[in-house]
Amino acid sequence: MTIAIFSFIIAFLSVQAFGLINPILPGWNPDPSILRVGSDYFIATSTFEYFPGHPIYHSTDLVTWTLIGHGLNRPSQLSLFGTPSDAGIWAPALRYHAPTQMFYLSSTARYAYTAEYRLFPRSFYVTTKNIFANSWSDPIYFDALGYDTDIFWDTNGDVYSTWSGINNAVDKIYTPSPSLISGIGGAGPEHRSTIQRGPSPSGPWESNPKNPILFNGPDLSLPVQDTGHSDLVEGPDGSWWGVALGVRPQNGDFNHQQLGRETFLFPVTWENGWPVFNGGNPLSEHIEGVLQDKSPLVAYLNDFTSHTLDLAFYFLRTPYKAFHSLTARPGYLRLNANSFALGDRDSPALLLRKQTSYEETFETELDFAAPTNLTEAGVTIFYSDLLHNDLGIVGDGDGGRQIVTRTNVQGVQVGPWALVYTNSTITTVAYHPLTTASGPIRFKIVGNSTSYSLGYAEGSSTEFIFPTKIDSVLLSVPPVGGFFFKGAAFGVYNTGNGKPSLAPADFAYWKQTPAL
Repeated sequence: MTIAIFSFIIAFLSVQAFGLINPILPGWNPDPSILRVGSDYFIATSTFEYFPGHPIYHSTDLVTWTLIGHGLNRPSQLSLFGTPSDAGIWAPALRYHAPTQMFYLSSTARYAYTAEYRLFPRSFYVTTKNIFANSWSDPIYFDALGYDTDIFWDTNGDVYSTWSGINNAVDKIYTPSPSLISGIGGAGPEHRSTIQRGPSPSGPWESNPKNPILFNGPDLSLPVQDTGHSDLVEGPDGSWWGVALGVRPQNGDFNHQQLGRETFLFPVTWENGWPVFNGGNPLSEHIEGVLQDKSPLVAYLNDFTSHTLDLAFYFLRTPYKAFHSLTARPGYLRLNANSFALGDRDSPALLLRKQTSYEETFETELDFAAPTNLTEAGVTIFYSDLLHNDLGIVGDGDGGRQIVTRTNVQGVQVGPWALVYTNSTITTVAYHPLTTASGPIRFKIVGNSTSYSLGYAEGSSTEFIFPTKIDSVLLSVPPVGGFFFKGAAFGVYNTGNGKPSLAPADFAYWKQTPAL
């Protein structure tokens, strides 16, 4: 009897040990492109106006992923100066050319994105022979205009490029550019993946009779939505896998999806020469019997003892010059202010790290004197120029300091029954006095499925005061005429609010704690 019970327990544990947990790249990681070379898997995702551009993740088991670098990490590759929100760098394709042992990363640069610029953006590629070295070539641009570009090598050595957009390849070096597919899907709940096949790149193209092969949109109650932008990879053992983006609306509410578009993984099988995604089932947060029950979420603590930032930090657009230091005051991250404030379409002294879980707390400690009422440093929960909410230290104009809270509502107002779309910007600013003119202040941002609370603690107090609580709709719904391509990030900043400032802001640590 004891042996039978023991065997049952072992069998039960074995069953429980297998079940893929999605998303595999939590926090906004849209437009995934996957590649395998030998036993190594790689994924690249989009970054838009963030710098550096296009993170490259590595795995050997499809479960544990490590950020190893960025395809675009030099100003000569990525000049994001004045780039609008959600423009910048779109939709990479990560490919490998085995005969030359060369990695290729194709992408699209959209540096301007307003009504005055009606043409589609330009695409390009960069290359490296050592993907782990975090060093890629400068861009080589295509003459065709479009986005969501890709590169394909035929068995006869011919090279092809595909893109979404308009058929405008007119240079004589190009063969005719047929339109392959049109009018499918979108970027929201109608987002989907379809597939066509043909005997050659010029067709004729046959549509899969079971298209779309990935589409969660028919059931808006599913926890994963907006599924699409898929890519395929074959494992060393002959198994096939797919990646796609998806969003996870909270509480069934599409106005609360502040983490944005994340990367999901699923198994792929083949029937009659067509791929079948996830057994024909909707994409989900947990896939039974696949790989390993291992959460991708990890707690993060940086005490700034290293002399270099780790790869997970981002700047807003390309910095004109370095404004951070890990050596000026050992054991601290120092931000030197510039004149740009959060909300300016430029490169403020702002350092960002993606939020990875809806239930997540960010904490830091700031030492900042604030000599004037324009010098300001603090923390932010940030989506874009117009969608961010801040908590900082600012001078009070009389030699002292005070806490400032700033809440921005752009494009929407939250009414008692529904969202009201507007073209107005509402910024609410409030001040709270501090008892000391110097010394550290601790800050905390507590995120949950539908809101954020922003708090501070002065001196040795262990109790946080939370003067601001916001609905996360303020980081999920884009301004009128805007887009929602990214997701929320925690940030620290230092600004002169339009004036030069020599007051350094020293942060003692960076702590992010997701609900594990």
